[in-house]
Amino acid sequence: MRSYVLAWLSMLALSALVFLAVGMGWPPRGYFLAGVLGSAAILQVLIQLYVFMHLKEGQGWYPAYFYTGIGFSVLWVLGVWYLVWQIGYLAGRI
Repeated sequence: MRSYVLAWLSMLALSALVFLAVGMGWPPRGYFLAGVLGSAAILQVLIQLYVFMHLKEGQGWYPAYFYTGIGFSVLWVLGVWYLVWQIGYLAGRI
């Protein structure tokens, strides 16, 4: 039970820090802000998967399925990000 509370508090603290940073206008807008927000989001997803989806127990093949799904999700997000970047780049040249 203690690990669940600690994981929940860490995710709450990450969310609060990100909201405060954006609300106070701390990081300048642009790629740095996206990097900070993306890093916090990825860390929260990993904490949720590890603690709340019981990946820390490591029983059977289920963790392998989760990690495979995470890998495909990351590849999909990177592919969409690349396509959007290419379309924006090409639209700027036209």
